Amino acid sequence: MRSQLGQEMLRGDLSGSVVDHITVDHVSEFRFPVFSDEMEEVAELVRRATALRDNARFELRDAVRTLERKMEALGALPLDGASPRIWTQPASAFQLRLDAAYHDDLVREMREVLRTSGGLRLGDIATVVKPAGRYKTYYVEYPNGRPLLSGRQLLQYDVVGAKRISERSISDPTLYELKESTVCFQADGRAEEALGVPVLITDDRAGWLASGHVGRVIPHDLRDSGWVWASIATSQVQSQIASLACGSVVDALYPEDLVRVLLPPRDLIDSDAVTSAWKGLENAARLESAAIERLERRFPIAVN
Repeated sequence: MRSQLGQEMLRGDLSGSVVDHITVDHVSEFRFPVFSDEMEEVAELVRRATALRDNARFELRDAVRTLERKMEALGALPLDGASPRIWTQPASAFQLRLDAAYHDDLVREMREVLRTSGGLRLGDIATVVKPAGRYKTYYVEYPNGRPLLSGRQLLQYDVVGAKRISERSISDPTLYELKESTVCFQADGRAEEALGVPVLITDDRAGWLASGHVGRVIPHDLRDSGWVWASIATSQVQSQIASLACGSVVDALYPEDLVRVLLPPRDLIDSDAVTSAWKGLENAARLESAAIERLERRFPIAVN
């Protein structure tokens, strides 16, 4: 069903006036080609991919949780968003920002703990960029152009509905290219949703494009990419990022603010192990693609 032919079959009998539907009866009538000589090999590729992906996800989750606990031991406690709090601020503290998150006293205290514990400013160890969000969008069909990811698609393991954009759309596409070992995040959206949630770019997406709504953190030393990703993923750093978001309808993050975010000390986490876990997700995607390609080579019908 993940193959090109399978996807065409799923979408081949959509119904609905406003929202399209795929019906149970339609899917129940599917007939799948069976290639007995390849079934076990294809199934083994999928099994290996699933195991790799699961292990990588557990490793990344555990790395972030471990780092959060070590930061808590230093005194940098995460914020409990479910608990309402009241604090006071003098009028002199209010300049351009009136929102409560920006003046949160616990965020200020947490930053001080990180600073005195050897934490580093993001701008001191990496370059933070956010390319312009306006360009001409000449969309093209595969195999033309290059994939263009939105902020939400950036977070998807298997990208759904990625657009392909013509080379003539952007005068300097290098500004929008995703580069291996870069940490990217949704820079425009909702502070209470996926804004600032990081992704580490691996080789399989290097060279793709991402929109101007995607921020990039490029470590000065690419060996630090695992540490940078895990740090930004922690609740302590996410609360700093949320306090910097601003906007009336859509919240936005800006590089000149993000460079002031404080990360925990390098020695609290094994950066190479985190990067290796992300490579595991990349290898799982490659195995799944290999399984699908083996079946597609045998399909009697070519789908354009």
